[in-house]
Amino acid sequence: MRPYAPASPLVEFYDHTPVYSRRPDVPFYVEEARTSGGDVLELGCGTGRVLLPTARAIAALPAPPDRRVVGLDLSEGMLARCKVKLAAEPAGVRDRVRLVRATMTAFDLDQHFALVTAPFRGFQHLLAVEEQLACLAQVRRHLAPDGRFVFDVFHPDPRRLADSSAAVEQEDVPEFELPDGRRYRRAARVAASHRARQVNDVELVSYVTHPGGRVERLVDAFPMRYYFPFELEHLLARAGLDVVAIYGDFDRTPLGDDSPELIVVAHAKRSARATRTERPRGDHAAPADTGAEGGAQDRAGRDSGPRAVGPWVGDEPDGLAGAGAARPEPAPPPRKARRARGAPPEQHDAPDSADERHQSTAARPETLPRGWSTAGRRVIAVDWSGAYEVREQRARIWVAEAQGGRLMHLESGRDRAGVVELLLREKARDPTFIVGLDFAFSFPAWYLEQHGLGSAPELWERVDRDGAQWLAACEWPFWGKPGQGRPNLPKHLRQTEAKVHRTSGFLPKSVFQISGAGSVGAGSLRGMPVLRRLRDAGFSVWPFDPPGWPRVVEIYPRVLTGRVNKSNVEQRTAYLRDRWPSLHATAPALHALATSSDDAFDAAVSALVMDAHADDLAALARPGDAAAQSGQSAPEATLEGEIWVP
Repeated sequence: MRPYAPASPLVEFYDHTPVYSRRPDVPFYVEEARTSGGDVLELGCGTGRVLLPTARAIAALPAPPDRRVVGLDLSEGMLARCKVKLAAEPAGVRDRVRLVRATMTAFDLDQHFALVTAPFRGFQHLLAVEEQLACLAQVRRHLAPDGRFVFDVFHPDPRRLADSSAAVEQEDVPEFELPDGRRYRRAARVAASHRARQVNDVELVSYVTHPGGRVERLVDAFPMRYYFPFELEHLLARAGLDVVAIYGDFDRTPLGDDSPELIVVAHAKRSARATRTERPRGDHAAPADTGAEGGAQDRAGRDSGPRAVGPWVGDEPDGLAGAGAARPEPAPPPRKARRARGAPPEQHDAPDSADERHQSTAARPETLPRGWSTAGRRVIAVDWSGAYEVREQRARIWVAEAQGGRLMHLESGRDRAGVVELLLREKARDPTFIVGLDFAFSFPAWYLEQHGLGSAPELWERVDRDGAQWLAACEWPFWGKPGQGRPNLPKHLRQTEAKVHRTSGFLPKSVFQISGAGSVGAGSLRGMPVLRRLRDAGFSVWPFDPPGWPRVVEIYPRVLTGRVNKSNVEQRTAYLRDRWPSLHATAPALHALATSSDDAFDAAVSALVMDAHADDLAALARPGDAAAQSGQSAPEATLEGEIWVP
C-alpha cells in the first residue's frame, strides 16, 4: 500500500471531481455514524469527503454527546487539504475531529471506537493477504465491545473483468471548468489485469487545458485488489470479525448478481456461536454458526490444528496436546505412495502422509547399519522460508536429519507450523537433539535498546504481536519494498554477521531488509515467534539460554556449504560426491533428493556439517562464556545472538 503523492492529480482535483462529490455513499456512512452511539474512526479519510459530514451530523444531534471522529490517512497531500477544509468548519465540528497520518495496516490510537469505516474502496489498496489481515487485526483491536466495522469495495463482474476494451481509455469525467479557469476532463483504463492475484493496474488520466490552450496529460497509476463476497467473509472470520450484513448498494438493498457495490457490515465475534441479526443478502448467505472465538488459528491465520507428519522416525504424532491443540482425526485409508521430488522413480517411492494437508516429499536410507537407531544425539537442520502462503512454505522449507556421519532423512512439504509440530513431537520422543534454523534470531542491539527490550526473548514476544504489521507497513528501519530503499541506520548488521563477513568473506543480508533479492527479514520476523514457542516448550535457544536439550542454534548455510554454485545441479552433485562419497553409494535416494534443489542441498549439507561437529554443538557455552569466546561483549551477545560457525 502506498500513499498518493502530494502532487498527484488525484489529490489536486479530488474535491472538484463530480464522480466523487456526487457519490451516494455519504448519507449511508453518516447514518451509520449518527446511530453508532460512540466515537468513529474512518480509515482512508482523504480530504474529508465523508469525514466532515459525519462530524457535522454528530455535532447536530440534540444535546450532542462528547463523541469524537478520527480520520486516518497515509497521504500527506490528502490530509493537508482535509485540514484546510476542517479549519473552515464551526468550532463544534472542528473540536470533534482528530486527523492522524498512518497506514491502515499499522496504527495505534489508544482508543476504542463504536464504528470503524473504510469508505470508497480503501480496502482495495491492500493487495496482499498479509496486509489485509494486518488491517483487520488493527480494526478488531480498536473496536469497542459492540462496535461495527463498515466498508465497501466494488462488486466484481466476471464479464467486465474479462472485457479487453477496459485497457482503452474511457472517459469517466466529462470536461468542466475548474475554479481557477482551467478546464478538466478525465479518462480511466485498466492497464493490466492480473487475474491470478485479483489485481488490476488502474490508470486515471487527467487532461487539463490551460487558458492559453496548452493541454497537460497527467497520469495516476496504482494497483487495486478486487474481492468476492465469500472471500471477504473468510478474511473477516480469520481476523475475529463476524459479518452482520452485506449490501449491494448504499440504499441497503441485498447483494445480487448485478449489484454495483459490495458493502460489508461486521462486528467482533462475541461467542462460540454468534448469531447474525441482519441478513439482507439475497442468496448470498453464510452459516450462522461460525465456530469458536477466532477459530483454531495462530496469529498468521493458519489452521493450527495438528497435521500428520509423514515419514519420520518413530510413531505417528500424537498431536500437540501439550500445546493445547486438539488430537488429529483418525487417518484415512492409505493411498498409493508417491515419488519424492527430484529422485529416480525406481529408487524411492516414499509413502504419503496420513493427512492430505501435509504432502511430504521425503526419503530415507534403504538400509541402516546393525544397531543403528535415530534415537540418541542427532541433528536436524531446517532450511527456512519467509513465504506467506502455506503452499510456498511447503515447497521451500526443507528438513534434514543426520547422525553419526550419515544423512538419515530429508524432506519438504511442511509449512512453518508443521515444522514446529515436528520438533515438538521429536522432543517428546527423545529430546537429545540439536536444531539448526536458518534465520536471524535477533536484531542489532541498538534496535532492542531503542525499544526498551532487555532481551531477545522480549523481542520475539514483540514480533509475535506486531511482526505482521511491520511486514505490511515496511516502515523505518525496515526496507526493500518498491520505493523503500536502504535507509541510514546506526547498524544494518549484528556483530555476529559482521564477524562472519570478516572471517568467511560471505556478507549476510540485513535483517531489516524484508523484501527483494536474497532478503532475510521476512523469514526472520516469521521465525522469531517460532523461537518463542520452542523456548516455551522447553527448548534451549543458544546463546540466550543455559545449556539444555533440545538445543536450537542459528545457522547460515552459505558458511556451512562454502563456495559452491548452488543453483547448478551438476555442481551440487559434484560437491556431495566429493565430500560425502558414501552418500550416493549407500543412499542414492537421499543423494538424488539432496541435489534436486538449492534448498534441499542447503538443508542436507547443513545437517551433515552440524553432525560432524556434534560434540562442539553439545558443548556450547552459557551466554556469558559464549560472548567471551566470540569476542563480543556479553550484553550484545545476549541481545543479538550468535551465528553458529564450525
